[in-house]
Amino acid sequence: MAITSQPPEDNALAPDTLRQIRNSAFWAFIAAALLLYFGFQVKPPSSASESGSWLIGGNILVYTMRIGGFSLLLAGVLLVIGTLIGLAVDGALSVLIGVGLALGGGLMLIQGGSNHVLYIIFGAIFVFAGRNSLNEFRRLRGATRPTVTAGGLPLFGDVPSDKAGPDQ
Repeated sequence: MAITSQPPEDNALAPDTLRQIRNSAFWAFIAAALLLYFGFQVKPPSSASESGSWLIGGNILVYTMRIGGFSLLLAGVLLVIGTLIGLAVDGALSVLIGVGLALGGGLMLIQGGSNHVLYIIFGAIFVFAGRNSLNEFRRLRGATRPTVTAGGLPLFGDVPSDKAGPDQ
């Protein structure tokens, strides 16, 4: 059994892959800045002045923006460094932030205030952006992970149809 790497430079990322990862940092920092700005511009609703879904939704929104902003700063640092895992972290955090924004906006929309539909739209944007980052991570990870072979055939992944055994 032999273990080979793709590419052969000890799983080093190709320059164009590294550039792609680092370019994602720009958008992570933009999103982090906006989340932090709006997260600290708005006070969380207090239980004395608000009730029901407005109170819950408002708190979800404020803390999603605050915690999400700091989290995306961390993801941006990982992306600037050029780590492939930075894309996965960025994607997972973006999906969580999107769900938080949509949930908080939806709860506030139930109580009234049609302008909260924007939080749902921004939540959807974050979810789709996160999904794209996760897909990009999977694609790039597949290009750099080690391939384990036995007798010249890969043990995992696609086996050429002319080399496949009777059980495949």
